Amino acid sequence: SAEAVRATDIDEIQAKLLFRYGKAGGDLAERNSYGLAKYIYRMNPQFYLYASLEAFSDKFKDLDLRTVYSIGAGKQLIQRPDLDLSVEAGIAYIDSKFGIEEDDGHLGARLAGKVRYSLGRGWDLTDTLTAYTNFEETQDWQLHNELAVVAPLGGGWTFKAGMITDIDNDPGDDIEKMDDTYFLGVGYKF
Repeated sequence: SAEAVRATDIDEIQAKLLFRYGKAGGDLAERNSYGLAKYIYRMNPQFYLYASLEAFSDKFKDLDLRTVYSIGAGKQLIQRPDLDLSVEAGIAYIDSKFGIEEDDGHLGARLAGKVRYSLGRGWDLTDTLTAYTNFEETQDWQLHNELAVVAPLGGGWTFKAGMITDIDNDPGDDIEKMDDTYFLGVGYKF
């Protein structure tokens, strides 16, 4: 995984990439990815506009590529040393390419919330929840949640442990609705 943020008082650029690959007993057990590119323009310290591009793939969910193009607005509800809370709402075009199932493209909404809570001594609890809806078929929606605890190790190094949950309310035949990934990692912040 990799994450980069360039922020000023006026705007912010975010980029994120997660890739997971695993084998068990010589057989492929996991191959999926998530990517995000996002631009934020601050109208004032609390209110901002954004444009984002997200991409998902998952071999075991028959998802070759799901691309989410979105524009919208966000609001920083709380910004303190111990707590940050923000919400976003936007319109999205969601394009899904499948290996077996029929491809799909539709207009929908992208709703998101992000929280960071300081646990003390440099430890933070973070959670980012994003929901994707379908304006044509209301039962067709997805959730992506990233929950983590981040701790400083010193010298710019951090430890991160968490869980990523993906939910698809209307998956294809023989595909699970919910998928959890647990992770541990060490990162460097500069």
